Amino acid sequence: MADILIVDDSSAFRTVIRRSLEQAGHKILGEGANADEALKLLKKHQADIMLLDLLMPGKSGLDVLKKIKKDKHNLNVLIVTAVNRKPINERAKKYGAKKILYKPFDSDEMLKMVDEISKK
Repeated sequence: MADILIVDDSSAFRTVIRRSLEQAGHKILGEGANADEALKLLKKHQADIMLLDLLMPGKSGLDVLKKIKKDKHNLNVLIVTAVNRKPINERAKKYGAKKILYKPFDSDEMLKMVDEISKK
């Protein structure tokens, strides 16, 4: 199973994601509510996957993706967002997002994507 970081500005949403992932056997290494916390988590933990929201207060998930790509982190990123706009999604892919999961979603859909990117 994968070692995972969760970054989303909604604590309730992080809790739902964490519970689903833990029930499936994944290990949650840390959680963050914004881009700055995401970058701190990257320095502290060696994760396999990060679930990352795009729209957060302050810097965006795209800023985090750029930093991950620039620093050449070996990390698979699954974007979890309510934003379904082609230009933003194309930039997320350009900056290294492996997949994009649109809110709302069911946990089975999320777990399937996590399993897919953990095998890459």
